[in-house]
Amino acid sequence: MKLAFDIKPLSINKAYTGRRFKTEEYKQYTKDIGYLLLTQKKKIKKFNGLLLVKCNWYLKNWKSDDVDNPTKPLLDILTKMNIINDDRFIMELSLKKIPSSKDFIEIEIKPYAEVNT
Repeated sequence: MKLAFDIKPLSINKAYTGRRFKTEEYKQYTKDIGYLLLTQKKKIKKFNGLLLVKCNWYLKNWKSDDVDNPTKPLLDILTKMNIINDDRFIMELSLKKIPSSKDFIEIEIKPYAEVNT
């Protein structure tokens, strides 16, 4: 399943104040992603089990953003929205930062076929 969100990725640095307090920006980001997920409801299925996740961050300001900072907030939202059971079941995670004239996110989620136990 591939999803695309026409929204700027939120950095983990902007998601929390102090140790555990979500910022207003993070709360709004959660609402915005939730709305975008609902508009794509027909394309979305719930993933159970082990997963492979690929995230492409298209960023206007790519030189100042770390590739891993937007990851945790988005994975937490996918868990909260019941798209994935929990991000602890992600066995492989691919992150890519792409210079762009517009901020947006692409994410691909697939079952993880190669289980190494």
